[in-house]
Amino acid sequence: MPYELPIRVYIPEAIKFVKECPFFDEEYALNIPRYRILSVLDEPTEECQLDVSGIETFVKTRRFFPKFYKYYPPITIYDDLELVVSLIQLLLPEIENFWSPYIEAPFILRLLSAGFIPIATKLSFNDPNLDYIVLLPKFHIRRSCIIPPKAIHIPKKATKWARGLDLTIDAAFNQVIVGIVDQHGENWMYSAIRKELYKLNCYQRGIQLFNHTDLCIPDNTTYNKYNASIHSVEIWRGDTLIAGEIGCLVGKVWTSITAFHSERNSGMVQLLSLASLLTKIGVHIFDLGMCMDYKTAIGANTLEREDFFSVFRKYKTAEKGDLYTGRLSCVKLISNLKNEIKL
Repeated sequence: MPYELPIRVYIPEAIKFVKECPFFDEEYALNIPRYRILSVLDEPTEECQLDVSGIETFVKTRRFFPKFYKYYPPITIYDDLELVVSLIQLLLPEIENFWSPYIEAPFILRLLSAGFIPIATKLSFNDPNLDYIVLLPKFHIRRSCIIPPKAIHIPKKATKWARGLDLTIDAAFNQVIVGIVDQHGENWMYSAIRKELYKLNCYQRGIQLFNHTDLCIPDNTTYNKYNASIHSVEIWRGDTLIAGEIGCLVGKVWTSITAFHSERNSGMVQLLSLASLLTKIGVHIFDLGMCMDYKTAIGANTLEREDFFSVFRKYKTAEKGDLYTGRLSCVKLISNLKNEIKL
């Protein structure tokens, strides 16, 4: 990575940056090994390389994109996100988008567990070699939710649409990502983001991709600290993947992040089948993200941010159910959902 100055010059810049951020809490930051290293060393160690990279992005963003820097408050790995959420609701009621130069799997998980949806954007410096991907954590002012999941509206032809289709969880994470990019374009799902999402999915399933020290989580705790996991949902016709989504389970809250479908009505079958599975494992909130007409049409209600986080906080610490149930018939799942609705 090209540095304009010797790496060591960015150490004081890194400390200055995190301390200037609006949500910085040094008492919290001191619990993170990386911050302690950053604070006392003159030369960066391997653990600081991500900070050095992030601060370079920050410095250039402030210089070349002053409006972006002005209108999107920065969030770093050294911020107490629970405190951030409270402050946002009190002081920044009209702000939805934030940004961070830290694109790291554990930080993405922390954002999800706090109620953010971590999308991304690309900052272009008129040179492809100097483009930077930054996180753009979204904190919706209004959220579209089905509470509980079985409150979803089932179209009359749903069973017909579901014939011959099956649902799986985490059976083809990368294929779902490819389907999303094929349908929507790269959009915010840049390769750097895809890598971190895949890393999270592998870790929670016990698949070690390579040696990696989780330096973003205080006190060397595990991913289980945040009671969150990221998953792919697949809809199959035989061996062909025809629909899917990437979502996150936080306690008894499911948040749909992004999805695709390649056959007519397969996206609806995926939503209905997933709602059935979420009902089975005791999920209370089916969070569909930003408000759209089609979501309202299937039974979603619009929650103001304060109302959403009131119920989110209540259920995010609840014990998660087990999503791994093998390959399930979508017809059977929708039938089960209909039976639940009758109860």
